Amino acid sequence: MIMNSTPTSSLGVRKGSWTEEEDFLLRKCIN
Repeated sequence: MIMNSTPTSSLGVRKGSWTEEEDFLLRKCIN
């Protein structure tokens, strides 16, 4: 998945890390 795109997101996700929710949402957008 997308990694290190931004230091932090609006949701406060640590840089280089995605929560399972973020990963799920990204997969939905891609698929």
